[in-house]
Amino acid sequence: MQHIISAPVSASAGIHGQIEATLQTALKALSPEEAAPAEPAAPGRPRELPSLSLWMAVLVCVLRRMKSQRAIWRLLASAGLWSLPTYDITDQAVYDRLEAEGLGPLQALFERIRQLMQVCLAPAVLAYEQRAGRLAPFAKRIYALDEMWADPVRRLLPCLRVRKSGDVQLLPGKIVALLDVRYQQWRAVEYVKEVTDNCKQHARTMLQYVEAGCLLLFDLGYFG
Repeated sequence: MQHIISAPVSASAGIHGQIEATLQTALKALSPEEAAPAEPAAPGRPRELPSLSLWMAVLVCVLRRMKSQRAIWRLLASAGLWSLPTYDITDQAVYDRLEAEGLGPLQALFERIRQLMQVCLAPAVLAYEQRAGRLAPFAKRIYALDEMWADPVRRLLPCLRVRKSGDVQLLPGKIVALLDVRYQQWRAVEYVKEVTDNCKQHARTMLQYVEAGCLLLFDLGYFG
C-alpha cells in the first residue's frame, strides 16, 4: 500500500487580488480625516505622506511578496498605490516613519478594516441564520479563545547554535487570539513574548475585547 502525500496548496494570485481589492474598498470607506497626513509634532516641513497610505502600502507589499522596506518606498514614490498620488519622498523618510510610528497605526488600521468587513458580512450572516437558525441565540456574540506557539527560529547565529532542537529558547513567542465565531473574523490577536507563561494569565487580558452577555469558548487548558 502506498501513501500519497500531497504538497500544501499555495494561495493563488486570485486570492491575493481579492484581499487587495478589499483593502482598496476599505481605503475608500475611511474618512478624509483618517486619510490626511498627521500634523507634525514639532516645527518644520509638514508631512506629505499620510500614515494611512504608508501602512496600506506595507500591507500591499506583504501581499505581493515584496521583501524589503525599499519596495514600500518604490510603491509610494514611483509605482503608485491604486488611485493614491505618488509622494515626493526619499527612501530614508519611509524607513524613519516606520520606525517612529511603531505598531499603533497598523493595529488601528486592522481594527478599522475589521469593522468595515463586519458591516459587509452582516447580510450574509443574517441570511445564514434565517436559513439554518441562530447559533446560541442567548449570546450577544460568540468568541473562541486559543493560543499557539510561533515557529522556532533557525539556529544560524552563534548564540543560537548552542541550543538543542526543541529548546523553548528557540521559540520567539506565542500568539493569543480571539475569534468571532458567527462572523468568522478575528476580534483580537496579541503577541506574548514569554512562551512559558500560563495561558490563563493572558486570557484575562483578552477579556477586555469581550462584551457583557457574550459566550466565550476555550479548551480545558484554561480551566480554573
